[in-house]
Amino acid sequence: MAESKKSKKNSDDSNGAETRERSLQELILNKRTGKYEVIDQMSFWAKHLRSMEEHRHLTQTEILDLAISQVLSGKADPEEITKLMAGDAKAKKKEAAEKSAKK
Repeated sequence: MAESKKSKKNSDDSNGAETRERSLQELILNKRTGKYEVIDQMSFWAKHLRSMEEHRHLTQTEILDLAISQVLSGKADPEEITKLMAGDAKAKKKEAAEKSAKK
């Protein structure tokens, strides 16, 4: 009887994973424009989510799934992500200039 509960739980877990995977696939396939541009946004958004305190307990896979679903569904504003990416790039350039000036 305990074994049947385990197998039922495993099948429920796999069904949830399949549904999540299917919904992510649908979001990706339904994205009409900028499919390759979105990859950069998803990567940056995953890093941004990882730095947030409320997401510290999630694994990298869960963070990536969350970032993908938020970017593709529009929950994460693409304009906001682009602005954050531009600000991050400026900060990195400034940091690199400071390092080279110290040498």
